[in-house]
Amino acid sequence: MSTDLKRTLNDLTNESKRLKNDSAIDLNFDIGEIKHQQSHSSSESLFEDDSIFDDDVFEDEPLSSSKLNQSQGRKRLNGTSSYRMKENKPKRKSQIGKKDNRLIDQTLNQLREEQARIDAHSLSILSKRIIDKAASYIEIIDSQMYTTVTENKMHLHYEQRTIRTCQRFVICICILVATIFFLYFLFQYQRVNSLWTPVHVWYTPEQRIKRPTYVNHDHGFCGPCPTHKLSSDAWRLIDLVQRLAPRNPFLINIGAASNYGGRYDPTYPVLTSTNSTFGALLIDPNPNPSLFSGYPNRTNIRITHDYVWTETIIPNIFERYNISKQFTILKVDIDSYECSVLESILQAGYRPQLIHTEFNPVFPPPVIFKPIYNPKVKNDWKPELWASNSPFYGCSLTALSQLLLSFDYILVEVDFWDVIYIERELVRSLGIQIPVNDQAAYEYGFLGHSCFPYCRENVKLYNNQIESAIRSTINQSNFTNYMKTILDSYAPISIKTKSKHPYEITV
Repeated sequence: MSTDLKRTLNDLTNESKRLKNDSAIDLNFDIGEIKHQQSHSSSESLFEDDSIFDDDVFEDEPLSSSKLNQSQGRKRLNGTSSYRMKENKPKRKSQIGKKDNRLIDQTLNQLREEQARIDAHSLSILSKRIIDKAASYIEIIDSQMYTTVTENKMHLHYEQRTIRTCQRFVICICILVATIFFLYFLFQYQRVNSLWTPVHVWYTPEQRIKRPTYVNHDHGFCGPCPTHKLSSDAWRLIDLVQRLAPRNPFLINIGAASNYGGRYDPTYPVLTSTNSTFGALLIDPNPNPSLFSGYPNRTNIRITHDYVWTETIIPNIFERYNISKQFTILKVDIDSYECSVLESILQAGYRPQLIHTEFNPVFPPPVIFKPIYNPKVKNDWKPELWASNSPFYGCSLTALSQLLLSFDYILVEVDFWDVIYIERELVRSLGIQIPVNDQAAYEYGFLGHSCFPYCRENVKLYNNQIESAIRSTINQSNFTNYMKTILDSYAPISIKTKSKHPYEITV
């Protein structure tokens, strides 16, 4: 825009110069013309006077006799006049020159005035043109500025609208995320007495709530553990049952046979300390009556001597005895395929409030170990898993927790090789304190158990070779392959195929 305005001003300046030049040329031409006319007029006047009074004008022209005589007569008659005329001739010329100079000066003054008038008029025209051009360019600039401002306003309005749209979108996303989190925590908490009770977690043994101690005689079979070391402050099933309101006061005990007529079984206090409405189904293939003699003799407590397999547990036990989908306690102690049996029961839709089972403590967290069940060769292993004196049996703690967590059960307690899981909703509603993870529970409940130093020689509880192998390779990529080279020496062998028992070992 500034370039066009400069170009226009230059054009107007050149036009002004051209007008001035044209005016000067016209003025000079007029002055020259006046001078030329004045000179021509003076010459004619002088010529006329000389032709009348001056005899020298025609000196070279030959005269006839008649003319000569006439001339001489006139001279004689008018001699005096002729002389006077000749004397006055220069004076007349001087008067004529002065008159011409005055005329020239007047004309020049008039021309100068005209030139000044023309210059003023040209300057006025030039100024008017400049003002008109400037006004037109100002209008153009204003128009373009208005257009630019309008476009900028529209662009700014569009940007502001885009920003507002983005802000609204972000706000909607935040609200949506907040709603999702709110709903998540809403369903993760259980309303109790108009309050939301969160899960209480302990991270270190010092944070764990101290409970009354009791003697757990069942742990005395691990080895030479003194009686005064059998004390425990872990949760008992009877303590948990007393805190919750059983939906259906009933328990299923798979592996119910125990010394002293079952008195050391974890479910025994539940059946003897509660009212008689608490029923039970006690399952064990061992038919020895002395292993069940301690249980109360009630019509709602039933004993069956069936083998428990993954594929038969539902039709032969749960469906046969018409077990309700909702009951209080499920206890599994078979020293072999606990994970497979539990998975079969839970997949069938049965939901006990509490699960009590055993795990293989030889494989600490986060190691996943479990024998792979094959119904076609379940009776073909020598030695049998539950009868072998080796670390090849049962599931590791991490394998068990991983399985039960998928069905919404949370680890609550590790008491030596025993473990308790509770439904997530009950954990929150009852405000039960739980360990932060399997590792913390394992270190406190198993490695920190008072009987562990006395039971390290029990191969079902501790194996130095396996422990060293796990420590040296747990963070390496070849962990599984290396562990298999060790565990193959403990795996039972099939009588028919001579192959080793399949298993899973990983982290």
